Amino acid sequence: MICPNCGSPVPEDSAYCPVCGMPATTPQAQAGTTDIAPYQGEAGQAYSQPYQQSPSQQGYQQQGYGGAPFSGGAEGYAASGGFAPPAPMGSARALNDRRSTLMVLLLNIVTCGVYWYIALHEIAEDTNITCGGDREETPGMAVFIVLSLLTGGLYTAWWYYKIGNRLQRNAPRYGLSFKENGTTLLVWNYAGCLLCCAGPIVAMSIIVKNANALAAAYNARAGVVYQS
Repeated sequence: MICPNCGSPVPEDSAYCPVCGMPATTPQAQAGTTDIAPYQGEAGQAYSQPYQQSPSQQGYQQQGYGGAPFSGGAEGYAASGGFAPPAPMGSARALNDRRSTLMVLLLNIVTCGVYWYIALHEIAEDTNITCGGDREETPGMAVFIVLSLLTGGLYTAWWYYKIGNRLQRNAPRYGLSFKENGTTLLVWNYAGCLLCCAGPIVAMSIIVKNANALAAAYNARAGVVYQS
């Protein structure tokens, strides 16, 4: 079959195009024709247009994070333990793929810890976009603070565990693979405190790195570039 949106070849057993993510089960696709208008996002832009990669997107590909998009279709992703077809396509904005762990750390020190909650909220919002369709929702800053206070910090550990697993589980949708999961974050954030309190910084860097990688892959697939 030929994708009616971008013209790429689609495996016969795939329900989605491995390049642009458009459903490939239409009669036109099965016939190999391309007379369907390109997919339009919420902002009305055609995602089949050429895009210019940001430095972050190029960097992640050079480091091995940006391989070929997940090509297993809906069935393949479900078989791998996921709940959704390949990566979502419909955000009206480019996601921040240029967060710096050093900058987050410095601003966190300057603001006496306040900035990490702001960064946490932004990462949660972007994660809900890049991982959209997986039947999960990552709470933002308000819920994080309130529930952490009510549970004596237990919710903080739960939040780290959930977002670590969510980022790792959704990485294959973008052709990525993360070694770190929720357990990794818990070990660094708590047991890592014994290493001169460096563990929480490592956990922070893992979240920032993986969130950036998904955002960069998402922006590349959507054909948008983040403007800082």
